[in-house]
Amino acid sequence: MIKATNYVIIIYELVDECLNHFEASFFNFKIMSKKLNLVGQRFGRLIVLKPSQNRGKHLHTCWKCRCDCGNEKIILTSSLRGVKTKSCGCLNIEGNNTKHGMCGTKFYNTWLNMKQRCNNPNSTKYKIYGKRGIKVCDRWLESFENFKDDMLSEYLKHSKKYGEKNTTIDRKDNMENYSLSNCHFATQEVQSNNRRSNHLLTYKGKTMNIKYWAKFLNIRYTQLSSRLRNGWSMEKIENTPIRIGNYKKKN
Repeated sequence: MIKATNYVIIIYELVDECLNHFEASFFNFKIMSKKLNLVGQRFGRLIVLKPSQNRGKHLHTCWKCRCDCGNEKIILTSSLRGVKTKSCGCLNIEGNNTKHGMCGTKFYNTWLNMKQRCNNPNSTKYKIYGKRGIKVCDRWLESFENFKDDMLSEYLKHSKKYGEKNTTIDRKDNMENYSLSNCHFATQEVQSNNRRSNHLLTYKGKTMNIKYWAKFLNIRYTQLSSRLRNGWSMEKIENTPIRIGNYKKKN
């Protein structure tokens, strides 16, 4: 017969072996975790933010990622590293850019950049667009084709007249969203005049910024700014000659 003390010894050895196996497995897991760090890496449109507590179907490692369109999604390591997943799903919605054939064009980039500054907190311009509550209308968010149907014709006309480099999308009311009723294409100069940071002045039924008024009144920008700071009215500014030395110059 086996003595009771022998049973105790056998059980103790089994428990000790299990604990050693667990410690070794845990140590190896820590080493593997240290080796695999995808945070900050880019995969297609996705940037890895942090490891996810959620696990895959077979307890595989997952990562929380942010897409360039602004959406966040939990994705498996194998899907990222195997280039199986390139976006949150927005690429599939856009048809991988194969249907419209305009990938890489300035018009297509206009649509992409518009979404970026409104939806992506990582965009350098997000603080003056998305953070202020400026949005892209649902119709244009839904697909590039909708944006193309609404705006391509005007874009081509403006580009033909002013050149493609000098054709930018502009909101008529800077407090409103990007939509068909509030957008048109304009030159850089006109868009600069429409910025909310500009000091707009209305005189004789016209509303322009100081730079435009200086050009319109044939007066230096600094001279006009100085007179406005001194409390001059637009009528007085227009009708008062500019002194140059001992001479007077008519506006």
